[in-house]
Amino acid sequence: MNVPKLGLCACYSNHNFGSMLQALATCKAIDALEVEYELIRYKKKISPLRVVQIARKVITADAWLGLTAELKWRAYLSKHSAQKAKQELRSESFGEYCDRRFTKLSPVYEGYSALQDGSKKYDAVLVGSDQLWLPSGYSSGFYTLEFASEGVRRISYATSFGISSMPKSSAARAARFISKIDYLSVREKSGIEIVASVTGGDVKPKLVVDPTLLFDQAGWLNIVPEKRIVEGDYILCYFLGINPESRRMAAELKKRTGLPVVMLKDWRYHLDEDDLINDFDFYSANPDDFINLIRHANYVLTDSFHGTVFSLIHHKKFATFYRDIDGGNSRNTRIDSLFSQLDLRCCLMDHADPGRLESLVVDFATVDESLDNWRCDSWNFLKEAVDGL
Repeated sequence: MNVPKLGLCACYSNHNFGSMLQALATCKAIDALEVEYELIRYKKKISPLRVVQIARKVITADAWLGLTAELKWRAYLSKHSAQKAKQELRSESFGEYCDRRFTKLSPVYEGYSALQDGSKKYDAVLVGSDQLWLPSGYSSGFYTLEFASEGVRRISYATSFGISSMPKSSAARAARFISKIDYLSVREKSGIEIVASVTGGDVKPKLVVDPTLLFDQAGWLNIVPEKRIVEGDYILCYFLGINPESRRMAAELKKRTGLPVVMLKDWRYHLDEDDLINDFDFYSANPDDFINLIRHANYVLTDSFHGTVFSLIHHKKFATFYRDIDGGNSRNTRIDSLFSQLDLRCCLMDHADPGRLESLVVDFATVDESLDNWRCDSWNFLKEAVDGL
């Protein structure tokens, strides 16, 4: 077995289609560059310091909202056994997919000291994409790459802050870890602005595509073979928020077209009207199924960044809704940045308008040309970052 030259810090085991697919794309890109790597597995030890860190994390507004939503969801499932069984089926499907797709794994580094010692065997460490630089996660020192030993190359690829502006309380910490990254890239234009704000403009990151966009339709066909999941025509809905306009759009589009609705559901983001709209139960759908459901859909309605990404890769007629309310903690910036870069704001909707979607014509030839140039630039950044490994 070859010794891994690169340690990859990626959110690969989160039971979310986008999280797993961006991690998979990152792994496939590193494979394509013929660099030996392994996914770093880090298990935090519970210590008095860790308890304090968790307490500080929980009192932030963003973390508190997440915690209360999680508790509400668990309370809901405890009273609804049928839904709980379906959610467990979903978890089993994601777990099996994770075990099958992600096999290049490091030993488990238990505790920060073990993680620091383990980093000495790598020539480089790379933090992947997704919202891994949310300020609430800085205390672990993992996705910030602060654990890496002196002399180990530090790389960020398309990493996202997940917010539109940096809280003052986290700015100094962000400036410290950012300044130590040798090859710095971000996924959103807001990330460039955040880096400038915390470093005083001394550090200039590269704007690169999300890992899933490193591959075009043909590339994804090599990664995920084509398979028809649903026979016939249908509308695909994938929502990770509870924006009522997205549900109204689904109901009205279904009525206008007469097409059935396939709704990929997670009970944490459930509205009562979902049951009236949905015509299929796909609780066991895995990330490969997610791509194939998009491939064959007549329409896609989503508030998901990666639902949007795979819709544009596969030239679908799609509408994207905002999931969050605008503000400092808003995560809409990833949608705004992507649509601005590719001139796709025509696909962003703030209210139900099925007629507009039906008549929408996207010039995908022009979109693909812009995306190909951006993709090529991103591959060049990644090649340079891992050169010599």
